Amino acid sequence: MALDPNSSENLSHSAWVLCHAGRAEEAIPLVEDAARLNPILSPNQLGFMGCAYRMTGRYEKAIEAHERAVRSSPKYLYARIQLIASYMALGREEEARADAAELLRMFPSKTYIYESVKRMPFKERAENDRLMDALHKAGIK
Repeated sequence: MALDPNSSENLSHSAWVLCHAGRAEEAIPLVEDAARLNPILSPNQLGFMGCAYRMTGRYEKAIEAHERAVRSSPKYLYARIQLIASYMALGREEEARADAAELLRMFPSKTYIYESVKRMPFKERAENDRLMDALHKAGIK
């Protein structure tokens, strides 16, 4: 960061670290600065942005970021899982179920999906549990 404070990649990755450390509110200005500096964000950057928004209850913005990430990279598992969780948080179960069905079509192994959630490095394991719960409610059982 000291060498290139205007790098959208640096800002986005710093936001990802903050989210996983349980400090998502602090990540918001970083992801917004990243988008200001480079409006054409990579799927990873959009995924990090969506995570920050989802963890702070800004579900509409999270959905927007994750949908952009998934359009750009359809098999981006991290964004798809977070997208399903954001849909479920807003009661948009039909969309969550449709995306869960698509996720299962691409990744038929539920074990692979579950293990991916378990390996997400959230400091608070309750965050992994929330994601897993959303997947279950969306039909990935």
